[in-house]
Amino acid sequence: MYFYSYSKNSIAAFEKETTELLFETNFEKEGPNGMGGSISDLKIDKDGNIWIYTPGDKLYQMSSTGEVIKKYELKTEEIFEKNISLFGYFEIKDDILFAPTIPMTFQWTSLTIDEMASLSNLITYDLKEDTYEVISTFDKGYLGTNLNKMIMPSMILGKNGEVIINHNYKDIFVIQDGKQNSFEASFSGFSSDPPVSSMPDMFDDMNEIMRIMNYSDAYERIAYLPIHDKYMRLAKFEESPADGMDFDRTFLHSKWALIFLNDQFEKEGEIILPESETNGNYIFETKEGVWFSTDHPDNPNLDEEKFQFRLLKVK
Repeated sequence: MYFYSYSKNSIAAFEKETTELLFETNFEKEGPNGMGGSISDLKIDKDGNIWIYTPGDKLYQMSSTGEVIKKYELKTEEIFEKNISLFGYFEIKDDILFAPTIPMTFQWTSLTIDEMASLSNLITYDLKEDTYEVISTFDKGYLGTNLNKMIMPSMILGKNGEVIINHNYKDIFVIQDGKQNSFEASFSGFSSDPPVSSMPDMFDDMNEIMRIMNYSDAYERIAYLPIHDKYMRLAKFEESPADGMDFDRTFLHSKWALIFLNDQFEKEGEIILPESETNGNYIFETKEGVWFSTDHPDNPNLDEEKFQFRLLKVK
C-alpha cells in the first residue's frame, strides 16, 4: 500500500500484512528528475512504476527511487479546440491514458444544457501516437435543468476493464463494449437532488464556488477491491471549516460513508464511519477486510508519530 504526503512531496510504501516500511521516495522539483511543480494525481502500476500527472499536462513515469524513466508532454491543443481541458486525474493501461475532462469555459453556468451535454467528460490519450479519442459526453439526465452545481467527474478502470465514471452526486456510469449504462450507487442518507447553489450564479462568489465544489455532500471516489471482488464508493458529508473556506484544501471532513457494490454493480450495503475518527483519504483492503485511517485531527486518540487504522469486516 502507498501513502502520498503533499507536505513532503513524497510517497511511502508499506507491506499490508506486516506494516513494514518498504521504501519512501521524495520527489524533486528541479534537476534531471524534477517535475517542476505540484502533483495533480499519482498512480502505481503493476510493475511498481510511479506515474505522476502535473499541471501543464505533463506525465512522468518514474521508478520507485524517484528517477524519471520517461516524460510525456501531452499535445492538448486539439483537445482545447473542442472547448475541453484535462481535469488532472487519470488512469493508465498499456500506454493508454484515461482522463476526465471539464469545460474550458470554467464558468459552465454560462452554457446551455445542450452545450454542456455536447462536451466530452472523458477521453483516452494514446501516449505512443499522441492522439486522443472522446469516449463519453455529459449525460442530460445527470445534468438536469440547472448547471449551478458541481459537475466535475472522476473515473477508474473496473474489474474487467470497464470505464467507471464517478460524479459527485447521483449514480455511477459504466462504459463497456462501447455502451454506457448507469447503475444505482447512492447513499441513502443523501438527497436524490444534487447540492445546488442558492445564489443566482455560484461563480459570482469564490467562497460559494469552494462550498459547492469541496464542502457539499459528495461522492469522493469509487474503487475496486480485488480481494473481496467488490466496488467501494466513498461519500463525504456537507461540512465547512469553522474559520471559513479553506483555499489550501487542508480541511478534513469529519463524517464519511462507504457504499458497497458487487461486481455486477448491484448495491449490497452501506455504512457510516465513526465521526471525527476517520480520514477518508486512506482506505485499503486485506483478506481480513477494509481498513480505514483514524488519523483525523479531532480524534482524541490521534498519534502523530503513527499511521492508525481500524478494520471493517466485509461480508
